[in-house]
Amino acid sequence: MAQSGYTPILVYASGTASNVPLAANLTSSASGAELALNYTDGKLYYKNNSGVVTLLASSAANAPVLTFSGGTTGLTPSSATSGAVTLAGTLAVANGGTGVTISTGTGAVVLSTSPTLVTPALGTPTALVGTNITGTATAFNINGTVGATTPAAGSFTTVSATGVSTFAAGTALLPALTTTGDTNTGVWFPASDTIAASTGGTERMRIDSSGNVGIGTIASAASTKFTISGQSEAIRAINDSAYLAFYNTANTVRSGYIQFGAATPATISVEIAQPLVFSTTATERMRIDSSGNVGIGTSSPNNKLQVQAGNYVNVAASISQGSATTGNASQLLLQDSTYILGSLTAYGSAYGSSLTSGVMVSSNSVITTGSAANYSSTNFASKYIQANGTHSWFTAPSGTAGNAITFTQAMTLDASGGLQTLNTIGVGNATPSTSGAGITFPATQSASTDANTLDDYEEGTWAIADLSGAGLGFTIDHAVYTKIGNLVTANAYITFPATASVLTAKISLPFAALKYDAGVLSSNSASLATSCLSIGAGAAVSVRNNVFTALTNVDLSGANILFSISYTV
Repeated sequence: MAQSGYTPILVYASGTASNVPLAANLTSSASGAELALNYTDGKLYYKNNSGVVTLLASSAANAPVLTFSGGTTGLTPSSATSGAVTLAGTLAVANGGTGVTISTGTGAVVLSTSPTLVTPALGTPTALVGTNITGTATAFNINGTVGATTPAAGSFTTVSATGVSTFAAGTALLPALTTTGDTNTGVWFPASDTIAASTGGTERMRIDSSGNVGIGTIASAASTKFTISGQSEAIRAINDSAYLAFYNTANTVRSGYIQFGAATPATISVEIAQPLVFSTTATERMRIDSSGNVGIGTSSPNNKLQVQAGNYVNVAASISQGSATTGNASQLLLQDSTYILGSLTAYGSAYGSSLTSGVMVSSNSVITTGSAANYSSTNFASKYIQANGTHSWFTAPSGTAGNAITFTQAMTLDASGGLQTLNTIGVGNATPSTSGAGITFPATQSASTDANTLDDYEEGTWAIADLSGAGLGFTIDHAVYTKIGNLVTANAYITFPATASVLTAKISLPFAALKYDAGVLSSNSASLATSCLSIGAGAAVSVRNNVFTALTNVDLSGANILFSISYTV
C-alpha cells in the first residue's frame, strides 16, 4: 500500500550513452512522477517543480559533484569528475539571484564582462586589478596607492566619473591632484570653498570663496576680483592688435578698451557717455569729457582746451624753450585745417642777430630760421614783438604762401614811453590817412570836456557866400582854414562885385563863431586902409571902419580883400 502523501513512480530506461531525457517526456505532478534511467551512463533523472530535468543520482564511478572549493589552481569539485566542469546559466549563490550577491574568501574573483557589484563594499583588499569596471556607484573606496608591485608607479590609464570624485585637501608641498614624479606641483584645497595651484611646493594662484583670484599672492582684496603680485611685468599680451576690454555688469555693452599693438595706434577709448579722468595722489588733474573738451585743473571744461590754475600765484600753462642757440624759439601755433593763422613765440637771446629775449605774436607767418619767416597763406602778414620793455608792431604787404616776408616796422613804443609811428594815427575811431604821416581825427568832432585834451583837427577850404541878403557873388582866389580843437583860423582872398547895395556887408565863415572876435584885412581900396573884420555870434563876419562902423556893400564895391581871422567855436 502506498505511503500517505505519495504517488506511484514510473521508471523509463535508455541504453544510449549520454542520452538525457527531455522535460516534455517526464511527468512530475501530484498524480504521479516519472524517472528516467540511463543504465549505460549510470545516471537517474527527474523533472523538478520548475520543469527542469535534474540529475538525481549517478553510479559510484561518476558520483555527483555536490560542492566546489576555491584554491590557487581554480575550482576543485567534491568528487572526481572526468572532463571539464561546465556551469550552465548564471552562477546563483543565494535564492536564485541574477548575479554574484555574496563572495568571500582569500582567492581571486573573476567576473563576467559586464557584472554588477552591489553592497556590501569590497572591503580592504591588498590589491585590486580592474580591467573593465564601469557603471554607477555611490562610493568606490580604494584605501592605499593604486598599483601592484610598484605602488609609487600605480595609475589609472583612464578615469571617467559622472558623479563626484573626492580628494584630500592637500598642501602646497603635497597637492591633492598631482602627477607622477612631480608630487609638489598640482592643485589643492587650502580652505573651505577655496582652490589653489602650486609649483615646486610654492603656491602660485588661488581662487577664494568670494571668487577673487590672486596670482603670486595668497590674499586678494575683498573688492578686487583679480590681483597679481610679483614681477614688474605682471601681464603680457602677445598680439599686434591686443587690447583689454571693459563691459557693463550684464555683459551687453562695451564701456571702453585699452589697446597697444604694432598694428594699431596706442588707444585708451571710452565708448559710453562718461569722461576719461587722469588723477595723481587721488586727486583729479585732467579730464576729457564726452564732448571731447579737455580740462586741466577743472572738471567742467567749456572749450576744446581749458586750463585753470588753483589761484593767482599758480602758473596755468608753460611752454619752455630749448638751449640758447641760433633760431631758438618756443611756439604756440593757431591754425585751421590748412594754414597757420597765427602764433605766439617766446625766443631766447640768440634768436636772430638783432633780437633779444622776448615774446612775439604773429599772423600768417611761419618762422624758418632766426628771425626770418615765410607767408603761411597768400595774404597780408603782421607781427608784434615785446622785448626789453620795447613794443614793436610790424606789417607786411600781401604775399604768396611759402615766400619770404619783408616786414616794415610800423610803430614803436620804446621803454621810456616814446611812441613812434611810420604813418598816420587815427583817433576817435577815425580811419588813418593813407598819405603822409600824422594824426587823423574823425570828420565829426568827438568833443571832450577835458581842457587838456585835443579832440579835433581839421584842414580845409570853404565856399565864401554873401550873407547880407543882396545875393552878391564873390570872386574867390582862395579860402582856407585850420581847426585845432575849438580854435579856427581862416584866411581868404576875394573880390567884391560892383554893387550899389547899401545893405551891411557880411561874409560867411567855415564854422559858426561862439563869441565876438576880430580879424585883420588889407585891401586895394584906400577907404579900407584902417578897416577890420568883426565877428558876432554866428557864422558871418562883417567889415568895420576905424570907428567900428559897419560898412555896406557899396563901400566894398569892386574892392580886393585879403583877410585872416582866428576865433573860437
